[in-house]
Amino acid sequence: MLPKYHILFGFVFSYILILFFHFTLFSGIIIFLSSVLIDFDHYLIYAMKGKFNLIKNYKEHKTWTAKRESLSINERKKYKKQIFLFHGVETYLLFFILSFIHPLFLYIFLGIMLHIIVDLFELIYKKEPLCWKLSQLFVYITNKNKKNL
Repeated sequence: MLPKYHILFGFVFSYILILFFHFTLFSGIIIFLSSVLIDFDHYLIYAMKGKFNLIKNYKEHKTWTAKRESLSINERKKYKKQIFLFHGVETYLLFFILSFIHPLFLYIFLGIMLHIIVDLFELIYKKEPLCWKLSQLFVYITNKNKKNL
């Protein structure tokens, strides 16, 4: 999903928590930031390839996504899916467990979960498998013997 939508949903969700559920401004800001900054893993994919220009990476990712979406659902299955480190149960569990140590991690967990829920709705809309946002280990395993797009 485009960053502008994550920013919008993150802001609205955080605002509702502050206004109606009496979350502090600090917790609302942490939830908002974590709901948006989780996409830093998209940047990491390109940074690991030595590409550090954020704008160029964003454009390249949009091109890759458009190319992938132009394929039929069956054609897409032949190609590897990108692995996004922070978009899997592996990360959700880490922050959930850390939330028992300090409440800051609970706010980060809530922001991440908001982000993932929005991403899941997008996957449903695009008729993509939900497992891509549920486990990156699963994505890694299913990528074996597939071609790069």
